[in-house]
Amino acid sequence: MQSCLCLEGFAFGHTRQMETGMKRFGHAVVIGGGVAGLLAARTLSEHFERVTLLERDELPESPVFRKGVPQSHHLHILLIRGQQILDGLFPGFSEDLRQAGAVQIDIGREFLFITPFGQMRNGALGLHVLAASRVLVEWYIRRRVREIPGVSLRGRAAVEQLVLDGAKRRVRGVLLRAANRASAGETVAADLVVDASGRNTNLPAWLGGYGYPAVRSTIVNSHLAYATRWYRAPQGIENGWKGIVVNVSPPDNPRGAAVMPVEGGRWVVTLGGMAGVVPPTDADGFLEFTRQLSSPVVYETIRSWEPLSRVYGYRKAFNEWKHFEQMPRFPAGLAAIGDAVCAFNPIYGQGMTIAAMSAVELGNSLAGLNGTGIPDDFGLRFHKRLARLYKVPWQLATGEDFRWEQTEGERPGLGVRIGHWYTDQVAKAAGESLTAAQAFIEVVHLLKPPSELMKPGVLVPALRQGLFSALAFRGRPSANGR
Repeated sequence: MQSCLCLEGFAFGHTRQMETGMKRFGHAVVIGGGVAGLLAARTLSEHFERVTLLERDELPESPVFRKGVPQSHHLHILLIRGQQILDGLFPGFSEDLRQAGAVQIDIGREFLFITPFGQMRNGALGLHVLAASRVLVEWYIRRRVREIPGVSLRGRAAVEQLVLDGAKRRVRGVLLRAANRASAGETVAADLVVDASGRNTNLPAWLGGYGYPAVRSTIVNSHLAYATRWYRAPQGIENGWKGIVVNVSPPDNPRGAAVMPVEGGRWVVTLGGMAGVVPPTDADGFLEFTRQLSSPVVYETIRSWEPLSRVYGYRKAFNEWKHFEQMPRFPAGLAAIGDAVCAFNPIYGQGMTIAAMSAVELGNSLAGLNGTGIPDDFGLRFHKRLARLYKVPWQLATGEDFRWEQTEGERPGLGVRIGHWYTDQVAKAAGESLTAAQAFIEVVHLLKPPSELMKPGVLVPALRQGLFSALAFRGRPSANGR
């Protein structure tokens, strides 16, 4: 089964022509045709006369899987913050995606969220997400970007190396890989090169080859593995739910799952295992794994569903932040974005939204330039701005990962452990308090900062839960029965 929906004849109801002002720069090159690269091209188009996106894969005309995005077989979620940004970058985005088959889910009323402490309270929150496959979202963005005047998308264009000036201080373009060893690769000149090639970027090696210092990386690895299977569900989920999430339950149960509908009347079921627990990729083992979750709801839901695919596995899912912002020297005319800079544990669903936020930051950085040229320190200043943007989502992701003893990386201090305790109390309160549930969801979807969880409407029920838990613990009999 292909995780796609052929929509080549699909007509959108919105104009593609953007209103643009005077463009101050000449030519920008983007390396990588995934979501981050496409969104970078979109924002660059407001500032450059020409933008060329280079992707090593063939760029399909329909929403189909491509090998450069192996994780696209798995469940993806566009957080509400990301959906808002895409609606701004591409007017009509949400409406178009719904017409293409994406399923709108009312989080407060139609989503079953099981925390380690039970079911989160449901009610009217006014928060909605669009459930769609990764290939549909990427295909849609690619179609919109293709229609922007001055933007060119080139498939089968693998970048071999950066091209720097004689002093090795400024990037002047990129060298494409030759079709065969007997021919020379094509040089594509550029005023700005943006690397959006993903977590496997060659940028640190390219910079090292030109004599630049090594790029320091921070890695936090909770040894996540996940597996996904696609299904047909004639009657959907019992009780009318449109989505289910069963969280892992540290430190006792490292198994979690998510069930969501996508276009074409299909459902995606993704299982995750933390701390070295690997969900099986055989059919029987996959179903058995759902029986070991902290709630039986996923097993009871999917056991009678019709499978549409084999089970897909994926394991390269750690957090890695390449600290370009800390480099003492960085070439002029160069920037990186998306997973090429900071790749997150995908279990938290931040990837596409962070890519969108980063693209907006790139556009804002260019808009803030005073002169008509790109200054030599643009790349370094941009990465410092990105570092501030990444701080909160990085803390959210890695903070949760460090709940597991097996997690590799520099262990956090007392502050994170206190944060774990308080977040647990908020999750408990969210089982009864709609205010706490809404705040929790808004922080997860990057709509509000974590400080939102400290407001009185959340703080009071959370501390009440903490007090009840402490009293219950003191009331337990000791090992000797006293």
